[in-house]
Amino acid sequence: MDNKKVFHLDIIHVPDPLKFGDTYLFQIGRFFSSNSAELLFDAHAHSKYYELTIVLDGEGVMTTNNVPVKLNKNDIYLTLPTDIHKIESDKKHPLKYDFISFNTENSRLKQELDKIALEYLQPDTRLFRNTQLASLVDYCITEIVDENPFKDLSMNAALNLVIANIIKNFSPRASAKKFTNPDQWEQMCYLIMDYINSNIFTIKSLNELCERFNYSYPYLSAIFKKHCSQNLSDYYQFQKLEKAKELIFSGKYSLTEIAEKLGYSSIYAFSKAFKKQYGNPPSSFKQTANNK
Repeated sequence: MDNKKVFHLDIIHVPDPLKFGDTYLFQIGRFFSSNSAELLFDAHAHSKYYELTIVLDGEGVMTTNNVPVKLNKNDIYLTLPTDIHKIESDKKHPLKYDFISFNTENSRLKQELDKIALEYLQPDTRLFRNTQLASLVDYCITEIVDENPFKDLSMNAALNLVIANIIKNFSPRASAKKFTNPDQWEQMCYLIMDYINSNIFTIKSLNELCERFNYSYPYLSAIFKKHCSQNLSDYYQFQKLEKAKELIFSGKYSLTEIAEKLGYSSIYAFSKAFKKQYGNPPSSFKQTANNK
């Protein structure tokens, strides 16, 4: 093994993929590069499978068909069949990522994946973020190494959910058309809340909702205010701080790490927002949680 690379898990079944119901698993794993790593993998070709690369930490570049795409923490990149790609890690901020290679015999899912492959041929159009999808791949990694009598069922369900989430992500405008009827706006508000809750760590701006639902932000904000009696931005901030409380209570992260995970510009900005919402700074809540 190259001393520049450290595999923590790499399960390969490319010649003979594992079959779970109507889905196929070609490769799955978790990769941590060392501080000296630069080129992680030479350019290699994909055959008949799709692949997700989920960046857990660090920075790097995914070059697909000679087109480089910058990778950052929480990014997800979709590689298509027949692609030729390579991955390079930043020396100062080495990459840590999960990966999964798959395909399906489910006619409906396969048809939608084929549409994505045609519409998103350009490599620089395939970068996205989805917290729920990242969690599903993490679940698949855990499940694949666990021996249990229900593995076939659980892996088939999980892989189908992975594929369904990819399709949903790359078909935002199709789903947005369902909500032109005012009678369905409450449903749209629910999906807005679900999107925020599911992507609380990765949302860079609430303007992402505009692309997801195919409406302008002022329009979405007005609909949300009317049906939820709360400003959209206030809901987002409330959910961020509720997640902060959960992370503090877990005891796994420092306050600085929590502020960073939730996208606050500084620990000061995080503490100020936390105190405004709960009346006490996060340090006080952390001390109370530690004493329980």
